[in-house]
Amino acid sequence: MRPAAQSPIDARHAEMFPVLALSEIGRISRLGERRAYPAGARIFSTGEIAPGAFVLLSGQVDIMQRVGDRDAELIVSHGPGSFMGELAQLSGRPALVDGVARGPVEVLVIPQRRLRDLLVEEAELGERIMRALILRRVASCGAAGAARSSSAAPTMPMCCGWRAFSIATDIRTKGSTRASTRAPKL
Repeated sequence: MRPAAQSPIDARHAEMFPVLALSEIGRISRLGERRAYPAGARIFSTGEIAPGAFVLLSGQVDIMQRVGDRDAELIVSHGPGSFMGELAQLSGRPALVDGVARGPVEVLVIPQRRLRDLLVEEAELGERIMRALILRRVASCGAAGAARSSSAAPTMPMCCGWRAFSIATDIRTKGSTRASTRAPKL
């Protein structure tokens, strides 16, 4: 009997949700500020602009996604060293997920303008983070596609995969993060 095929998302889980080493956190700590949140605090919320991206220093944070009229679904639980963020943080757009502290947590908040610096100044780490952000967006597009097929109202733009590529390209060239939503001409 053949083992069940792993979905592309499951196969790339470690790339989607990287855990940073203490030395990596030390290198980027100059770019952010430490903040503490109590148990149950909403660190960032769907539809609101987050203060930046986050590195979890202690505690645990649940990432939840709201899909249509259903209750929020758990995407992942982050522990110490986890990088929390999405492409929205690069362009100052509202978050697509909620981040809720399971207990008391301490995070390193990297504001939008400094996140761009991280991607450029720490090239290897920046590449891992950008890959994670793009994979997360692609995965959320898949979830939205499934939701679209079961509800009348769309929950996410169809172009989000292309948008992720456009933003990544703009960051690498230090250009504007204003991404084109048009599909490429073939």
